[in-house]
Amino acid sequence: MTTSKKNIIYITQLLPYPPISGGRIKSLNTIQTLSKKFNIILICFSKNRPSKKSLAYLKKYVKVIKVFHLPKIDEEPKEDIKKLLKNYFRFIPNYVSQFHSNKATTYINNLIQKISPTVIHIDHINMAQYLPKNKKQAWILEEHNVEYQLAWKRFLNFQEIKKTKVYLLIEFVLTYAYERKFLRKFDHIFSISEFDKLALEKKFYLNNISVQAPVYIDNGEKRSLIEKHKKEILFIGDMTWMPNIIAVKWFIDKIFPLILRLEGSTTLIIVGKTENDFKHQYDDHKNIRFLGFQMNISEYFKKASLFVLPFKVGGGVRIKALTAFSHSLAIVTTKLGIQGIKGTNYRDFLIAENEKQFAKACLLLIRNEKINKLIGENGWKYLQKNHSKNNNSEFLKKYNKLIQ
Repeated sequence: MTTSKKNIIYITQLLPYPPISGGRIKSLNTIQTLSKKFNIILICFSKNRPSKKSLAYLKKYVKVIKVFHLPKIDEEPKEDIKKLLKNYFRFIPNYVSQFHSNKATTYINNLIQKISPTVIHIDHINMAQYLPKNKKQAWILEEHNVEYQLAWKRFLNFQEIKKTKVYLLIEFVLTYAYERKFLRKFDHIFSISEFDKLALEKKFYLNNISVQAPVYIDNGEKRSLIEKHKKEILFIGDMTWMPNIIAVKWFIDKIFPLILRLEGSTTLIIVGKTENDFKHQYDDHKNIRFLGFQMNISEYFKKASLFVLPFKVGGGVRIKALTAFSHSLAIVTTKLGIQGIKGTNYRDFLIAENEKQFAKACLLLIRNEKINKLIGENGWKYLQKNHSKNNNSEFLKKYNKLIQ
């Protein structure tokens, strides 16, 4: 490694390429930005073996990459109750333990001894489990969610099996304790939004947090108008993630029927990995199409009439909202769905808080092409002004000052 650049050990929970989710998009952008001034040693975890293409792409920005293969990352807790209970007795929440690897712990400790990094950069708080016992370098956290809040909202919004409800309550308690323990160890924390920053400061009495506003690199595929004004409503997201499941279920069960009463030919397009059990609930619904995981999602943004973010649970910033902005696609959302984005209601997007409001806003955009176009264009302008590469420059300046 060259001596002109300082070393950063960057530890993240998932392989950041390809950037197929909001978290990966943010992590990849941070890595690309930091690589301009630092040597990045990337440590991450993957359910599947990474492709040569993914590794080759990442090696353009990192000096060393080490991927630990954890095939059971997405495994349901019920698959190994003994292991879950063992971790609970050690006060470790499942969202932390599912990413634990003894091999990774040994590798990281040996690496720290070998290269004496200037910074250990933790991407997602559950990776703080890999911090060394003795602190001899700067510790920086890149926060994606206020995890205890997310755990609490999951508990409140899950209305089914009692055993699962108990599990979610335990997860909330242990997650709060875990965050409380580790957040205080960091020299600095970069939160994803002002909302998250205030939540962390208020709950954990912290004063070392700044906002790292997400950057969306415009791909130049700006949507030109509604070329073919189809009545298509689009949702994109991993449908194995609880906040997405709750959001889509609420939309399908409570909002979509109100839309279909007045616009019966409207189609709901859902793009993202989806469990069969969820899809089969709607096998007889002719107006819903589950398309599964798609590597190239641009074509769906181009064809849709509008994009929906019907979130009732979650945190951070919806990177998928920035993707919709980049295609000048009008958005209907709850307040939570647009959290962390400083745009203006009725100008850059439409906010709705109940079923009737949400259906009414969707119908307005389906029926009125002029308003649809105006809101879509305003969203695109907001993206250019607030989430450009300039944010990366400011972040890098701040980072440099922190470790001097």
